[in-house]
Amino acid sequence: MSENLERREDCENECKLKKLPLFPVNFNKSKKEKKIGEVVNSHIEETKEDIRKQKEELRKNYNP
Repeated sequence: MSENLERREDCENECKLKKLPLFPVNFNKSKKEKKIGEVVNSHIEETKEDIRKQKEELRKNYNP
């Protein structure tokens, strides 16, 4: 990132530069902290359930 600053004639030592972050930062922690791997395990279980339902649907619609 490059920045060019120019000094204005009408501003003698009164100009102040303030840099704001480019993206919002949220430092609040969630009230309920999850254990390591808990999100992954829940996603795996949901995926297994979806696959099981899809298999059942395919078996119902299967005509040999």
